Amino acid sequence: MPAESAAPADERDQRDGDSRPQLVDHLLQRVCLDCHAGAAPEGNLNLEHLAFNFDDPDTFALWVKVHDRIRDREMPPRDSAQPGLVVRETLLNVLDDRLSTHSLQRQQTQGRALARRLNRDEYQNTLRDLLGIETDFRRRLPPDGTAHGFDKVGAGLSISAEHAEAFLAVSDAAVEELLSGAGDAPAVIERRFPQRFTTDHFSEEFIRRRQYMYGALPDAIVRFGDFQDLVLAERSAFSAATSGQYRFTIRARAWQSKEPVLARIRRADSQGNQLSESTVVGFVEFPPEGAERTITTYLDEREGLRLSPYGITQPHVERSAILLSQSFETYPGPGLAIEWVEVEGPLRSDWPTTAFQRLFAGVDFATASVSDAKLVLERLLPLAFRRPTTNEEVRHYLDIYEHAATEGDYRSGIKVTLQAVICSPKFLFLEAPAGPLDDYALASRLAYFLWSSMPDEHLIQLAASGTLREPDVLRHEVVRLLLDPKSAAFVESFTGQWLDLRRIRATTPDPKLYPEFDALLEWSMVEETRRFFETILRDELSIQNFLDTDFAVLNERMAVHYGIPGVEGVEFRKVALPADSVRGGLLSHASILKVTADGTTSSPVRRGIWVSERILGEAIPNPPANVPAVEPDIRGATTIREQLAK
Repeated sequence: MPAESAAPADERDQRDGDSRPQLVDHLLQRVCLDCHAGAAPEGNLNLEHLAFNFDDPDTFALWVKVHDRIRDREMPPRDSAQPGLVVRETLLNVLDDRLSTHSLQRQQTQGRALARRLNRDEYQNTLRDLLGIETDFRRRLPPDGTAHGFDKVGAGLSISAEHAEAFLAVSDAAVEELLSGAGDAPAVIERRFPQRFTTDHFSEEFIRRRQYMYGALPDAIVRFGDFQDLVLAERSAFSAATSGQYRFTIRARAWQSKEPVLARIRRADSQGNQLSESTVVGFVEFPPEGAERTITTYLDEREGLRLSPYGITQPHVERSAILLSQSFETYPGPGLAIEWVEVEGPLRSDWPTTAFQRLFAGVDFATASVSDAKLVLERLLPLAFRRPTTNEEVRHYLDIYEHAATEGDYRSGIKVTLQAVICSPKFLFLEAPAGPLDDYALASRLAYFLWSSMPDEHLIQLAASGTLREPDVLRHEVVRLLLDPKSAAFVESFTGQWLDLRRIRATTPDPKLYPEFDALLEWSMVEETRRFFETILRDELSIQNFLDTDFAVLNERMAVHYGIPGVEGVEFRKVALPADSVRGGLLSHASILKVTADGTTSSPVRRGIWVSERILGEAIPNPPANVPAVEPDIRGATTIREQLAK
């Protein structure tokens, strides 16, 4: 028998419409109403007559607040009389049951989210798939807000005047890029840059003044450090004339080294300046006998690549070389001998683009009329809005075209009309009708979850046939989307937010304490966790592998860092772990250990909170404001673990 009773048994289930159960009244009287009742309640929160009408969002939020304050023992205050355990737990159980039941009912009838804005990644990817856009517009948009740690939740994705202005500007550039398909294809550049500077006085002087950085060979330039862009800016530097995909083929060899020399490749501006750490394209190796390596990457207008040897140059060697004017002939260290670089791009598999042909097939811009504009809209609107559209919607945008197409200028009219479409809330927001998702909403939900982009033609066809929600069909589509290269957007986004990988550069380890830390290790840390997550996902492995597993996904840099032999090269691969290894599971990943440290020391408290919130899904509340800091006697403790034990 409990020492106290919460309330008479016959009162526990009595209800009067939306009025509170008598049990709740009884418990509130004992726990809350001494302070939260009457004409001047504490905190301006009067619980005496607060209805149990959870259909009202404000009332629902107030009861959630009451529940959470009692659960976290913030109420009643510590200096007030405290309810017994039975009373507290009974009240919490009743509130939790009613709140959870109502929340579930609301989700079943209205859905989890009626509408949310596309985030920057989704917006960019949708423009790519809808209009065939190559230009990356994300940097032109305001940063996305977050809710519950993710940028795919409506509560965090507000829209402001700044957003509206940015969307309008981007729509102008995006539609202009699409309509360029009505003209000639952009010229494809095919150039080879020999890395030789022996043809004139300028080149000879350039090498002489920088002989601590470069060495001139008959067929190559030797580089010992990370100093200049891929094709040297002083002479024939390359920068992209237009945005798009470019293919670089590099012929180089390791210099004064029996082992391959690693090179880092990054996007850079036209002067060779690195844009940011996030623009690392990758790492490649060049053996002593030489090799050709090909990299295909996206470049914005006036961007180029920056190639440099990596992990071979010591800062003190660079300084001594500069101070002593040491020439490369006498420098014994390894380098990278670059023989030539070929550039090709922007790469187009077809012209006009597939997106242009899909929308404008059969349309002659010189003679196009209102009927042609209507044809384009009938093709575009179902794709842009991700559902069938009505005649009224087509008529609305056709009116915009007729108003904008002054003096019969089809191009001007259709440009304004297409801008209006991709600035429409029906394009910018993911909408779902109240109640169960229809097949089109399900297709959008699936595509934006696993691709961060719009549904493709196959998904739309399944939605139109009404078969997408069939269990076997839905499962097949999930597998298909995961195996598609576009699912890399999901892996990067989800791991970046769930596991905090986006914060990998939030702190910089002290180089005196951690001299082994470098950019290659940092890049490899993130890639290890992404590839590990991807392996579990695509191989359909148990979720328990996130906590403990007998394999890791490593490249040579991570294997060396972990002390695991037998792994060579920058490529990641699945590696079996020894039976006594401590490296199984996410919690031992170097990336996770870094984002839960401060760059100088590890923090068991910070890591404990991270594990509780990110792995166990249990939020740790902030300590009450009126609780003083604990000052334990930690004399004799030399480690954080020992200090916490005291």
